[in-house]
Amino acid sequence: MVKIQAESFPNLTNFVTDNNSDAEGGSVIRLSEDSSGTATRTFNLSTGNYEVRLGYFDETDGDSTIAITIGDTELPTLNLNNPLPGAGDTPNADSFVNQQISSTVFIENGDLITINGTSDGGELTRIDFIEFNELDAPSADIFWRNSETGDNLAWIMDGTNLGQSNPIQSEPADSPWEMRGAGDFDDDAQKDILWRNTDTGDVGFWLMEGFEFKSGASSTQVSDLNWEIRGTGDFDSDGEEDILWRNTETGENAVWLMNGTELDQGVFITRQSDGENLVVPEDGLWQMEGAGDLDNDGDADILWRNTQTQDIYYWRMDGTEYVESVLIGSAPISGEWEIRGTMDFDDNGFDDVLLRNGTTGQNQIWLMNETGLQEAVATESLTGDDWQSYV
Repeated sequence: MVKIQAESFPNLTNFVTDNNSDAEGGSVIRLSEDSSGTATRTFNLSTGNYEVRLGYFDETDGDSTIAITIGDTELPTLNLNNPLPGAGDTPNADSFVNQQISSTVFIENGDLITINGTSDGGELTRIDFIEFNELDAPSADIFWRNSETGDNLAWIMDGTNLGQSNPIQSEPADSPWEMRGAGDFDDDAQKDILWRNTDTGDVGFWLMEGFEFKSGASSTQVSDLNWEIRGTGDFDSDGEEDILWRNTETGENAVWLMNGTELDQGVFITRQSDGENLVVPEDGLWQMEGAGDLDNDGDADILWRNTQTQDIYYWRMDGTEYVESVLIGSAPISGEWEIRGTMDFDDNGFDDVLLRNGTTGQNQIWLMNETGLQEAVATESLTGDDWQSYV
């Protein structure tokens, strides 16, 4: 918790400093009667998510207002018209309020804090302090990579809407490392980034905390580059993110059952009915598009797309065993749209499907429920066919 005393704001317009023995620092800033003013200063704490509170005096002799902007974020306006029981027309302990202005707001070091006040009658917009309580970083939901520039982005979603977008550590455009997926690989409730080295077959991880890169990790090398990573999900219901593979030469399909970033066991996908390896010829007709719990049974299923009909199916899985194929819905997607992965955007227990149109920059979410495709919802666009998303 960090409290910044209002009288320490270096730039005051129409606000003046007054002594007040009931203020934490012994002083407040205030306006004259029926006037407006501003107080500004630079936010010099670390970049992150914060709860924001304000300490002020709410007396009974007017209805003044306070509006705070931090960077580009406008916080809710305070109307000082709800004095505490026992408060009078004097700024003392009985009229002091410590109120939450925002439960969470992303603030960058260097952002400008602007307090705008308007007094009313004898209530002179007396402000004691502004308080910042740093919060645990929310997990990123969607990672983006620009193959032309090497830039990377992270999106935090608010349901199907974009909540926050921020650049993250870049990786050179000519690097052999390709972003291949995302998932929580170190069990810290933060989504991490999965990479594959297209020269050596190495598998690597960026362990993340929100928008921040924490550390790197590596796993077992797969030197046969015919094996491609096609998705992530918890196939064995142990709470660990596993990795889905497809061999583009043989048509074989497999899952790495993971223990954090370490390979625990590699397992071929088999039919539950006969135990045989389930091979899908790589003839261009069927494309494996990702993995996710599409039937809300606690383990990951596998998305497939028919490139002729554009129908989308999923393999309903029992662990690493195929049970049956399920048509998601009758709404086909044109060749311009690509499936980019799955996550539960609406928190109903069913993973939803993220799609992208690289030509237009449009992004769409197929919301899933127990009957299949519930509805298709447009979300924030990102222009440029060099941008690809990973969930």
